[in-house]
Amino acid sequence: MGNIMFNKEQKQEYINFEKESNKPESYITQLTNYFRRLHASEKDCGKDIVDMNEEEVTNTIVSLGIKSEFSKRHLISFLRAYVSWAKMTEKTKNESIIPTISAVDISSKDVIIKKMIKSPEHIREILDNALVSDEQGSTTYTPNKAIRDSLLLWLLYNGLTLEQLSQLKKTDINYKNKTIITNDGKEHKIDDEIVLLWKKCSKIGFVEKKNNQADLHQDSASELYVICKLMDNKYLFRTILGNKPNSDKPISVYTLKKLVIQIFQNSGKPSVSINNINISGAFYKMYLAECENENADIRTIIKTHLFPDIKSNSLHNKVKLAEIDYMDWKIAFGHTQQKINNEG
Repeated sequence: MGNIMFNKEQKQEYINFEKESNKPESYITQLTNYFRRLHASEKDCGKDIVDMNEEEVTNTIVSLGIKSEFSKRHLISFLRAYVSWAKMTEKTKNESIIPTISAVDISSKDVIIKKMIKSPEHIREILDNALVSDEQGSTTYTPNKAIRDSLLLWLLYNGLTLEQLSQLKKTDINYKNKTIITNDGKEHKIDDEIVLLWKKCSKIGFVEKKNNQADLHQDSASELYVICKLMDNKYLFRTILGNKPNSDKPISVYTLKKLVIQIFQNSGKPSVSINNINISGAFYKMYLAECENENADIRTIIKTHLFPDIKSNSLHNKVKLAEIDYMDWKIAFGHTQQKINNEG
């Protein structure tokens, strides 16, 4: 690797700046190592990485042989901080591509597009694809199941966890203020769509289950389904009664997870994880906040939406990595402030 750095005086000045900012020694060591590894590519290009174009930056990062996406994101976070300092101190007059480049530009945007959700309109599209019914009734969806599963997905996108959802009671909503209180005492703002679905879901006493023995060519749709009563208790989401006695216990997290997995399988988007539904919803709220205030501090927004209760020493690193993930999400889905009015 060697101890040589391209544009050594500038990079050493930046290293000293970070030292004076009380960055830990491990951070300084990693930063120095990155600068040394960049030397060969910077020398070949004849310019500091802050002045490289998109192709040069991409080729430079690829040339380092970094295989894991996590490590690429880690490097990019260091480079973004370096570019920010270089602009602040007027070391460069060029508009660096690094603040907008992402690890997915160096690997594949398809990975994020498969695993994440773009916007509320994307949620509606997923539900439309999952809940669609054809003339033969080949889908397992019927009105009551559609209400329940739509509410389930919207609440996950609104930031609730499966654990919180399983404990939700029908009375945990304030219709006037459009808020719900989860079992951990947290208040969540909801919109009119969730309010309407909540009202309908709380009144559901049964779901229709596909009758696999039915003749699909029967004229009567009722022949295709059997009525399955739900547990009669205080909870919003309830299990099928079946041959079991009525129970006051909440629905299990495992059962809710199976329902969510089934929604995405039916929609043709099976790669979305439950955690990524939560994160996608948070990212979209962050995006709205950014659009409303172009001078907003993105790291403050991240803390507010993703880590409101974390006070630990690890918060700095969590926010830094979340910022990279957020940038990757925006780039993969083509989110820009100018497009906000055209998105759901």
